[in-house]
Amino acid sequence: MVEFRQAFLTFPAQTLPVSDLSLELLDTLIANGQTALAKILPAECIQPEPQARRYDAALLFLIYPLQVVSDSVAAQILSAVIEQLQGNYGVRRYFGDSFWCRDYKDLPEDIRTTVASDRKQWLDQQERSLKLGEEAQWCIFDPIISAIFGLKFQRDRQPECLRQQTHYLNRALGQLTGANCSQGDFKCPELYYLQDDQYVANDATPLLWTQANLQLAMALLAQNLAAP
Repeated sequence: MVEFRQAFLTFPAQTLPVSDLSLELLDTLIANGQTALAKILPAECIQPEPQARRYDAALLFLIYPLQVVSDSVAAQILSAVIEQLQGNYGVRRYFGDSFWCRDYKDLPEDIRTTVASDRKQWLDQQERSLKLGEEAQWCIFDPIISAIFGLKFQRDRQPECLRQQTHYLNRALGQLTGANCSQGDFKCPELYYLQDDQYVANDATPLLWTQANLQLAMALLAQNLAAP
């Protein structure tokens, strides 16, 4: 909405795909959104159970690339993801995420593609309830964490930020597929999931989103290493 406000100021109103729009309305919508975020963050959802969700890795995108949260909120989100959701193969989206859960390909196709609440209900009925730690570990987040530390280093010049930037880029590079991957080696997966007690890359490999995030992270580290 902030970017749309800038477009509203930059381009003639008749070229925009809306009518009855005003600067005052946009400012009101932006203020309402900022107020709502302030009430919810650093949680993802504060509605009653089962909607409530304290930790969600997708909140990282509010830090980068959107850059719409304060430094203090960004620090809370970042530490929560690292401490609660980070795994050995990637980063979990949130606790209890059943998308590409353990032995996902063994599920009926209609259960695999249904909404998360219906999939959870089916798993519970089959006495296959997802256990914490069995969630898929995604590869889109480590490059973003690296980029966040990279931007912090550009601002504060703290060596620890550069160390963390390098660490999370190395984690992201370590998520590239190997020669034993059916989709080929040196591919950027969407995620790794448990199949027959082994973490393997899922079918969405290579994923352009992962590739784009990795490219951003690599470019930021190159900038920081080249800086005096």
